[in-house]
Amino acid sequence: MASMIKCQDIFKPDQDETIRTVLTKGIAGIGKSVAVQKLNLDWANGKSNQDLDFVFLLSFRNLNLINDKYSLNKLLEAFYPQLKEIEMIVYDEHKILFILDGLDESKLRLEFDKNRLNLTSVSESATLDVLLMNLIAGPLLPNALIWITSRPVASSQIPSQFINRVTEIRGFNDVQKDEYFQRKISDPETARHIISLIKTSRSLYIMCHIPVFCWMAVNVLQDILLKGNKEGPKPQSLPTTITEMYLHYLRIQTNISSQKHGSTSAGGTQCTLMSNKDIILKLGKLAYDNLESQNVLFTEQDLSNCGISVTEAATCPGLCTELVEFEYGLYPKKLYCFVHLSVQEFFAALYAFHEFENNRFDSQKALSRRKGSSRIDFLKGAIDSALNSKNGHLDLFTRFLVGLSHESSRDILQGILERTNSSSECHKKLITYIKNLKRKDLSPERCINLIHCLLQLKNKSILQNDNNEASSDTLLTPFQCSLLAYKFIISEKPEEFDFRNEKNIR
Repeated sequence: MASMIKCQDIFKPDQDETIRTVLTKGIAGIGKSVAVQKLNLDWANGKSNQDLDFVFLLSFRNLNLINDKYSLNKLLEAFYPQLKEIEMIVYDEHKILFILDGLDESKLRLEFDKNRLNLTSVSESATLDVLLMNLIAGPLLPNALIWITSRPVASSQIPSQFINRVTEIRGFNDVQKDEYFQRKISDPETARHIISLIKTSRSLYIMCHIPVFCWMAVNVLQDILLKGNKEGPKPQSLPTTITEMYLHYLRIQTNISSQKHGSTSAGGTQCTLMSNKDIILKLGKLAYDNLESQNVLFTEQDLSNCGISVTEAATCPGLCTELVEFEYGLYPKKLYCFVHLSVQEFFAALYAFHEFENNRFDSQKALSRRKGSSRIDFLKGAIDSALNSKNGHLDLFTRFLVGLSHESSRDILQGILERTNSSSECHKKLITYIKNLKRKDLSPERCINLIHCLLQLKNKSILQNDNNEASSDTLLTPFQCSLLAYKFIISEKPEEFDFRNEKNIR
């Protein structure tokens, strides 16, 4: 039975069991890195976990920059130069916590072969994957505490025997959603209005359990309110999928950037998007080219390879961020990244879809190639690629890709995406394809992502049973089980949800 636990208590013993290694899972934008930063800050300020002598935060996005062999001692010195003045005996005599943040962003293949788990000295050099596996599994510093954060699918890389406790960040509950909007929006009346608007859309309100989505919703809905009349926009004009929310965010940030740099078009949003199409697609290429290799930090050379100058990157503050140049450690140059990994995944999908629509499909290296060149072949290829990814790094990208195929996306992003023929037939085929998947390796996390892909199509039939299913005595597939669970979660009256109306579960 799951139970609540505070972040600062994750290493408290469970009855008589010592907790050495904790794995914290959570979907994109749910607040894993923020939780890490909160624990780190509270420890440094003397508010919690004062039994710890050292806390070392190592993010996988930074570890990706390392190619050479390192000993654990030298690795820590690279990130924390102050350690050069400390003797190595501290690793044995003090209580240490290692935080490995963002396993899903790692380029490393962690293959826990027992023949590789033999590293015991902090001064012995090894490749980074071997170093981390020995730290996690315990041959290296067995008395140290380890906290790993990851999106759900990627967390399966670590065998369960090396994990003492698994936690999950669930995001905001309904009360916390309202509190977030009230704190983030200075005008109480506007805050109440936006909360009321969000609650008119069940799907939108549910998605607001994700903090990053809430942050984006504040920007998007305030902008929509400004454009509406005093009663506000009609409910159908609100974004109801995650793809639509990110499209609106791109539209708003493009307008803000244009106004700031005096390049606003007199023709309105569509003309502004058209005038910024070049830089938007360049950012998309940067995002896409680095998606497969899982690069999330970019050098000036990476930008240049996609035709982006440093000056251009600086004009997109809400989309691309410059990191401070480090005086010590591993960073000899300035680095750049998207404001959030999900924003990079969105840009990558936007670029891929644009390239496909303009008959440049050959550039889509990350997608499985299928026979045929139709839109349904393209989307099926994306689904297959996401399912074949061991760490789930294409899941959100694929969700955005499916969403971009909906007509509403082209309505929002006129000037970048051209209007085409109706996609209804394509979407019917895609729904059938996903519902009929019979792969044995479909984990619950994979199934949930497929459901979210289908929800981008805004087709109510997705949540309805087929007639032949309702009367069938055969067992539910993994996808159908996940769909049933999702229907129960989003039900406005879960206490009245009748499982007997569903297909047999055994």
